[in-house]
Amino acid sequence: MVGLPHPDRITGALARLANFLRPKPHNTLDRLGAYEGLSREALFPAPPEVPEVQRSHRWRVAGMESEDLRFRSQHEPIEPKFRRYYTARRRRIHTATARRLLIHPPKLAFHEAVVIA
Repeated sequence: MVGLPHPDRITGALARLANFLRPKPHNTLDRLGAYEGLSREALFPAPPEVPEVQRSHRWRVAGMESEDLRFRSQHEPIEPKFRRYYTARRRRIHTATARRLLIHPPKLAFHEAVVIA
């Protein structure tokens, strides 16, 4: 009987293949000049409006509830090359997602947590 390779060896070979085939990251350090000298307000501007939020409930257990919040991203890229890339794409990068955990009834002063993904 011919011995089969161990599953760890197969998994390792597939991982190496995937790493070889994936797109290589681009060095963008030369683009940092677009951010130099900008004020905090310019780097992190206040949103122009409160976006419409779509809520979807995930689960509810023993007085705790989790939900996902999705809304149109109001991000405006500063760096010109990335701005062109960002505005040309119609992908999920244009949607911001947050996960909220609610505790009912609020027994603590802090009863809500938001994790932005």
